[in-house]
Amino acid sequence: MPKRWPHHKEKQKIWTDEEKERVLEALGELPEALLGKYPIDIYRMEKSATSDGNPSTSADGIIVLYDSAFDQSHNLAEVLAHKLAHENYRHLSPEDIKSYAEENGWNNPKDIGGSDIWIPTRTNYVEPDGRDSPWEDYANNVEYILFHPEKLRAKTPSAYDRIKHHFGDNFKIRGRK
Repeated sequence: MPKRWPHHKEKQKIWTDEEKERVLEALGELPEALLGKYPIDIYRMEKSATSDGNPSTSADGIIVLYDSAFDQSHNLAEVLAHKLAHENYRHLSPEDIKSYAEENGWNNPKDIGGSDIWIPTRTNYVEPDGRDSPWEDYANNVEYILFHPEKLRAKTPSAYDRIKHHFGDNFKIRGRK
């Protein structure tokens, strides 16, 4: 169990050799720029304490994969891309966070209690939970630029352009043209 993990009731699970291999293969598909230059620990748990069917959760340099991450309904590389995008967002400068948010329809009217409050001003998101925060919106958009780029370009062209600019033209699944 990760020491800093907030969900203490979750049950840790032993990795199978097949799961380890699948994770390594999935990470090998992702662009190197998404893997970052900061440590990330990946753990295996049985199921999420906060959401049924959720394939993964992340927090402060920790990614937890649940049973459902390995079933046929999820693309493991896509699941990992989303979680790694959260980590990438966490390491953006305050200026980059602010410019990403403002360019993509987030309004920051004031700073309340030491944390930024962002209010969405647009209605089109590639996933409904993108409306929850710029952090979730960013992770969804990074996931979509890699796995469903035309959907992202159609729904949120500003996010498509911003992420392309941030990561560069070589930001794509390895082996894809």
